[in-house]
Amino acid sequence: MNKNLVRNIGIIIPYSFFPPLGGGALRCFYVVKELSKYHNLVLFISEQENMPEFVDWIESLKNVRYVIILNSKNKTRTLLNKIKDRLRSGIHTNQFFQPTNQVFLDGFELIRNEITNQKFDAFICENLDTLISFNKLLKKYQIPVVYEAHNVDSDLWLQMHLKTGNKQYLSNSKTALVTEKKLGNITDLVVTVTNNDKIRLSKLNTTRSVNIEVVESGVDTDLKIPAHQKNDDRFNILFCGNLEYEPNYEGLVWFYYSVLPLFKKFGILFKITVIGKLTNSDRYNFLKDSNDINFIGTVESVNKYYHEADVSIVPILSGSGIRLKITESLSFAVPVVSTTLGAEGIRENNAVLLADTPEEFVDSLISLYQLGKMRRELGNEGREMILKYYDWKSLMSKFNNNILNIINTNTN
Repeated sequence: MNKNLVRNIGIIIPYSFFPPLGGGALRCFYVVKELSKYHNLVLFISEQENMPEFVDWIESLKNVRYVIILNSKNKTRTLLNKIKDRLRSGIHTNQFFQPTNQVFLDGFELIRNEITNQKFDAFICENLDTLISFNKLLKKYQIPVVYEAHNVDSDLWLQMHLKTGNKQYLSNSKTALVTEKKLGNITDLVVTVTNNDKIRLSKLNTTRSVNIEVVESGVDTDLKIPAHQKNDDRFNILFCGNLEYEPNYEGLVWFYYSVLPLFKKFGILFKITVIGKLTNSDRYNFLKDSNDINFIGTVESVNKYYHEADVSIVPILSGSGIRLKITESLSFAVPVVSTTLGAEGIRENNAVLLADTPEEFVDSLISLYQLGKMRRELGNEGREMILKYYDWKSLMSKFNNNILNIINTNTN
């Protein structure tokens, strides 16, 4: 490593990403892991779900220090203090008519103190709230701002509003849209995970162009290795994803009530397993009570479930961004049946079958079932694509080069 390229970089991640379960958490995990090989990192994070394991992991990395942003949401405040907080938050976030930004309240002084005590060459904001809260502070100290756009948030919130009628989702969409329309003014670099998201955000920024680069999400191909053989004669169907993510819940409801009844008519001996991060499983009682579903929820490792799987499903009807569940499945040489939206951002490959209606979904599952042992060849084709395009090490090397480019631009 060229010592001249080592920089001091701050990363704000105001949510739990360890253990890395789910797409956003996995991306944050590998951003930290891989960038620590190039730079000195200071992480501004919330309490993690398993702090002892998190600390052990951090200590296994080089050049990483973390600062905990304690959540004061339930802290008692006087009316005067609440008014002061609203004014301070409004001045810095330009959101005077929105609820006080909690990320700002809890993190502002911590981050400002770090900035005044140490020179930072760049800051990465891992969600839109952190960008809203801290872009003015970072610009004041002339620190390049990188925004990791995991999704187009305004579109995602609007989709959820249209499906549920929840007015808070509509308010969230409008707030996100205000910020997404001025990314050219408040960021030095925006990183999206799909080209579609890049196009969408570019179109929103009509007054000033925004510097956007696409860095897809990937897979640790050293850890995700196909099984040598499968011992179960049943046709094993796997769903793996963050079960607290609304589009995943919506997709499973659609699959269970619209796809599964059609599939069962073919009389195939099958098993469907559902795994993924979950703290409250009550809303999934319809799956837990089903004789057709092996509902497991949170697991420590997905490997054995992919080793048993013949196919994985991605029945996604809303949302944006690349689906790590597809790249993960292909890394295990397990073919995928996905909606077109679910496969957004994934390079075309024969191991990913697209299906947007219940009938198409069933036809795709049946065609994979009928392949028998030939499914393995199809899965291997998918894995070859993952090795070529979606390995985290190469993707984060690209991310690092993008960061160095904006640092050098601001230095010159």
